[in-house]
Amino acid sequence: HHFLILKGMDVLVAADIAGNDAKSRLETKLPARGHGAAPSSWARDDDVNDLSGNYWHSQCSSTETWGITLCLGFIKGMMEGLLIMEGTYIKIDDEYVKAASFCIPKDVKLGQFLDIFKKFLQDHPEKRHDRASVLFAEATREAFCK
Repeated sequence: HHFLILKGMDVLVAADIAGNDAKSRLETKLPARGHGAAPSSWARDDDVNDLSGNYWHSQCSSTETWGITLCLGFIKGMMEGLLIMEGTYIKIDDEYVKAASFCIPKDVKLGQFLDIFKKFLQDHPEKRHDRASVLFAEATREAFCK
């Protein structure tokens, strides 16, 4: 079993190792919005810190190398994050609940995720103000959980 415990801005991941009671723990303090972001010379500060679908729609639709590279990095990170979440339990009100599946096929490629995310953002302009990570998860489920 894998457990993901969310507590404020702290993230605690505890993995049950080979059925033993021993736990492996990784604690990460997430930076406050605006900290740890790209230098302001890369874009306006409000653009750099924008975690919305609008920002990623712009980057992922870019014809500039930097924009598409940034988009591919975001998508690769999200892919890995969703794969980690598969089979994970989330603690809600002192109870562990299994996270919903994202139905990711075994051999899916980065380019497929790029196409899926771009299409989702293009097809749902009414949602682009929402957090991009949530939109990516929704796009993934819409594409693969049928």
